[in-house]
Amino acid sequence: MLLMASHGAIALLCLLLGAHFLLTPARRRAPLLLLGFTYLLYAVQSIFLLLQLSAVELGAANLRPVGAMLLAPASWLFWRLLQRINGDWRWQDALHLLPAALTLLLLLTKSPLRALLDLIILASFTGYLLAILWQLRKGPSALYGLAQDAQVAWRYLLLQALLLGINLLIEVLVWLEVTNDAPLVGGHLANSQVLLPGALLFLLVHIVAVLVALQRSRLLEWLYQLQFAVPISSGPISSISISAEPQQPTTVLLKATADKPAEQNLQASATSSDTADLPADEGGQLDVDGKLAAVLQRWLAL
Repeated sequence: MLLMASHGAIALLCLLLGAHFLLTPARRRAPLLLLGFTYLLYAVQSIFLLLQLSAVELGAANLRPVGAMLLAPASWLFWRLLQRINGDWRWQDALHLLPAALTLLLLLTKSPLRALLDLIILASFTGYLLAILWQLRKGPSALYGLAQDAQVAWRYLLLQALLLGINLLIEVLVWLEVTNDAPLVGGHLANSQVLLPGALLFLLVHIVAVLVALQRSRLLEWLYQLQFAVPISSGPISSISISAEPQQPTTVLLKATADKPAEQNLQASATSSDTADLPADEGGQLDVDGKLAAVLQRWLAL
């Protein structure tokens, strides 16, 4: 009973988070749309599990393996969108949908290869998680296109990788239970010793995610203001200069004001030099007539 209640709460929270990310306006829509789709996918997975726990016979309509084959690629594509300078989709991204499409084909055709679906799902989670961790090892510099948001974005992606790792761990433990069939009475998932702790852990994670979204924490706020300020450059990454604090118009105005006395001093210095070159009389005093004549000649020469 507690297991079903936990997954019901997870499904509700994920639906709310998914709707939040899909409907929230942002400068860059692609990462938010993908994040919203991922949370909706988590909600659908929990709903399918609830139906299984309720002994509802789904048959070919049980698309939970297809959803599982989409979760890991979605996490990877979210990382890739943040790494790209323009932050847009590419046609190559559709290739990550092929494993899920093949899984759907196996389910619909009732192929004997369906017995390997659990291992295929585990391989998908493991491969994508390793790829994400390989990118995370570079630190925030891997997200240089995000400028001052790179640090907080890297931390958020680290938490996403942790969530994917927890998902993989639960999948492995459930697979071991189903394979051994020792802890399960008649093979029913309701008697699993792994699903309940996993569900409670996921529920805690999603409650924290909802609180972070409601408080508009810095850990999530950068997503709404996301912009890729670094221009595309053919040179190495190390040659790209990233300004952490963009210059404000007030600063420019103050600099322009501060430069005016310098210009006035320069003009005064030029006038003094002109005066110093003027002829003097024999007694050491300036000859006013000679001074005026020299100034007039220089002005005419201009």
